[in-house]
Amino acid sequence: MKTVKTILFALAFARVAVAQDDVAWRLLPDVKVDSSGIFLNQLVVPSSSSTVDPSTPVVLPHLRLAQAPILGQTASFSRNQIIELVQKYSSGLNTSNWSGATLIRVSRRTRQFTDSEMTDLLTVTLQRDYVKDRGELELHFARPMATALVPDEPLTLKVSELPATGIAANFAVRVELWNGKERVSDWQLSVLAKVWRDIPVVRSRVTRGQLLKDADIVLERRDILLQRDAFTAYPAEEQSLEFTESIAPGLPVLNRSLRVRPVIQRGRVVEGVYQDGSLSISLKVEALEDGQLGQTVRVRNPEPNVKSTERSKMSRLFSYLFNSTTVALLLITAQIGAQAADTLWKDARARSIFADKKAHSVGDVLTILIQENNGASRQNNTTTAKKASVDASLATFLYSPGASSLLTKGGQLPALKYASSSDFNGGGQIANQETITRAFRFASLTSFPTATSSLKAVVRLNSPVKNRKPSCAARAVAMMVAANNTILSYNIADASIQFISKGTITDSPAQGWFHPHLDKVSPF
Repeated sequence: MKTVKTILFALAFARVAVAQDDVAWRLLPDVKVDSSGIFLNQLVVPSSSSTVDPSTPVVLPHLRLAQAPILGQTASFSRNQIIELVQKYSSGLNTSNWSGATLIRVSRRTRQFTDSEMTDLLTVTLQRDYVKDRGELELHFARPMATALVPDEPLTLKVSELPATGIAANFAVRVELWNGKERVSDWQLSVLAKVWRDIPVVRSRVTRGQLLKDADIVLERRDILLQRDAFTAYPAEEQSLEFTESIAPGLPVLNRSLRVRPVIQRGRVVEGVYQDGSLSISLKVEALEDGQLGQTVRVRNPEPNVKSTERSKMSRLFSYLFNSTTVALLLITAQIGAQAADTLWKDARARSIFADKKAHSVGDVLTILIQENNGASRQNNTTTAKKASVDASLATFLYSPGASSLLTKGGQLPALKYASSSDFNGGGQIANQETITRAFRFASLTSFPTATSSLKAVVRLNSPVKNRKPSCAARAVAMMVAANNTILSYNIADASIQFISKGTITDSPAQGWFHPHLDKVSPF
């Protein structure tokens, strides 16, 4: 297919080339184009001085030379630039007989976009995308729209912003105007809308409970934006619709004014039937509310005063049920008593299933809930300082150094001068605040015959700074133990907790191992 197009294009150029010797071409000074681009046959036309046979007119090919300018801007081309573009895309054309303008200005073909055209485009867009089959949309602008300059091409309108409530009698909308893939402009518009539709209107007064099919109703064309609850499904397929309220003539029929006629009406005495398998009980009851098919309604006994004979029958029935329950409990108790020989139930250790489950014997496990807030602050500092200095010399020993060389060297008498200084500063500080909320299990060392039991355990807690080893010994009071065998730490009697710390803060104030030996051998 592509090869066929290439052959046809070459034949067209060959025809033009043959006829160019007899035709003179003229370049136009001003050219209007559309968004598809700048084409050769738009820039060059036959000259008026050419002798062209009207029966065989010569037309230049539809050759695209450049991209169209942006809307509102102008592109300028010299004659040489046009010739270079032509030779670039088609070297077979003869450009020696071209005349006309030396500078060609190219701009977009435009037209005026009026208020009425915007109204028509917006109506079509909203009707298609939002209103659909709800009715016929009619729009008017609250304020006139200014005339705009747009491309003289097919345009498309897109709605970019619309209120969440949708189309109303008065709303604001933002729209964008597009020319293919080119965005032309956008507008914020204030719109007055109406949606016309035929709705049922009462012509003669209707009363509550009257069927819709029997009412005098006529269809009228009205704005459903003002009557949002209008009943638009008229004539209705459901024949049992009735009015829930009275409606005066001239008013529309609303959805809330209609309902399906109930099967059971309030105040009616109906027969209630309860059926469970082969058991069936029926009773006359009074409906306390309207009910449709499949709904649940409240009812009451229309005869609240029960006769003495009926009361005695109910009493005997309850007595029979009570006796049956008692027999069932006795049978269950008998089955529990007749247990097998290899059961886990031991008479020596077992307690009644109705007895207290709290620990009371040696070895029973209690759970102590420890809730302690512990704070510790410690600071150790050690500072030592030692300084010694000597400055001694002989000025004269019996004779001056000049008179005698006794005890001299190099003419100087002996002299002694020294200084020594030793400092040590060591210290450490720690501030620790811990909140302990843990549960530990303790085994009872004694039983609870005197309502107390002895407990003992050692728990080790690791801290990021210090290792802490609390040892706990306490006595638990039986009445403080909960039903789930737990007891709070502050309910323990004779409790004692000892914390032993060991870590870097304890060793930091001590001197190094070499420092005491240095003090012993130092003569100063």
